[in-house]
Amino acid sequence: TVGGTAAGNYSLTNSPGTLTVNRAPLTVTVQNASKTYGAALPTLSGNVTGLVNSDTVGTTITVSYSTTATASSPVTTYPITATVGGTAAGNYSLTNTPGTLTVNQAPLTVAVQNASKIYGAALPTLTGNVTGLVNSDTVGTTITVSYSTTATASSPVTTYPITATVGGTAAGNY
Repeated sequence: TVGGTAAGNYSLTNSPGTLTVNRAPLTVTVQNASKTYGAALPTLSGNVTGLVNSDTVGTTITVSYSTTATASSPVTTYPITATVGGTAAGNYSLTNTPGTLTVNQAPLTVAVQNASKIYGAALPTLTGNVTGLVNSDTVGTTITVSYSTTATASSPVTTYPITATVGGTAAGNY
């Protein structure tokens, strides 16, 4: 609009301009997390910065977090990603930084049982008790345990150590 006391002295040509509203920057930074092999997935979360005009997460912006890992996933790292949506999402230019879920080893205990033998006799069967297996892992399928000693049938009278060796396809998870 043009006005003033001398406005009538002019032939007015009005060329309108354009106001461009650009997207505001929005940053989602996913928090790293960890869990023990066999445990449930933790609650995944992140930090959202840059919201303007009374936009809030849960109302005009939605953020959900996910990972490819499950409770039974083996020990390693997995990506955690954020998906951003909502009615105001189109008003933002998104920077989305993923996080990492680390699956740590579960504790496994092998309690070797004491044994004895008579001098000159064959070695007895060596055994132990295994506790802490999760995710349907079992001794004889995904876990192997072998027991050994330095003693032989002809070893002199004294004590000898009995040791357990753990192996199998799931051994790295413990």
